[in-house]
Amino acid sequence: MSRGFTLIELLVVIAIIGMLSSVILGALNSTRAKAANAAVKSNMTNMRSQIALLFDNGPYTNICTNPTITAFRTAAATAGGGTNVCNVGGGTTPTSFVISIQLKVQEGAYNYWCVDSTGFMGGHNAVISGTATACPAS
Repeated sequence: MSRGFTLIELLVVIAIIGMLSSVILGALNSTRAKAANAAVKSNMTNMRSQIALLFDNGPYTNICTNPTITAFRTAAATAGGGTNVCNVGGGTTPTSFVISIQLKVQEGAYNYWCVDSTGFMGGHNAVISGTATACPAS
């Protein structure tokens, strides 16, 4: 009677463990990317609520430099792909704004998440220009 495992048995077990761990790690990376997209959307939702509180009855003069809004934009951009656009429009007393953040991974047909002064919040594909004040049509 022999005790222990043969070399072949050990190699088979190690190979099976390796295959299982690669499948699990692949699924985990996909989940992390989806969680990053959820973080972008959550920050954008919170930012939109904060903008409504700050500028309910007034112009959007300092929306892109407001510390609270900047904190939400930075958090969203860090979670996502890093592209972060904030524009205001309307001259000396701005009446419109747009904020767009790149998603970590493409979600459906969209690469960016956007919120604007019309109340729109959703996905789009194009990088927003420096003069745009509304999210692009999806």
